[in-house]
Amino acid sequence: MNAFLEANGFEGCVPDANAAAWFWFTVMTAMGYGNASPSTTAGRFLVYTFGSLCILLFGIVLANAATIVTIIFDDAVTRYS
Repeated sequence: MNAFLEANGFEGCVPDANAAAWFWFTVMTAMGYGNASPSTTAGRFLVYTFGSLCILLFGIVLANAATIVTIIFDDAVTRYS
């Protein structure tokens, strides 16, 4: 219980690029497992703002990928039918 009361969120906190990348991937793909979230108002604002933009951009990337796959599939069907 003392560890919980004495924790301030900064001591022992080590920046971890892998964890940050995983967190942002879950935000960007709109999965959001919920195992990590910002605790400050500024952090929540940044994740909400940039997360929304990244979700839109990821949707555009997926739409372009789907267009390319559709063109390739349509070309293959046309050639082999």
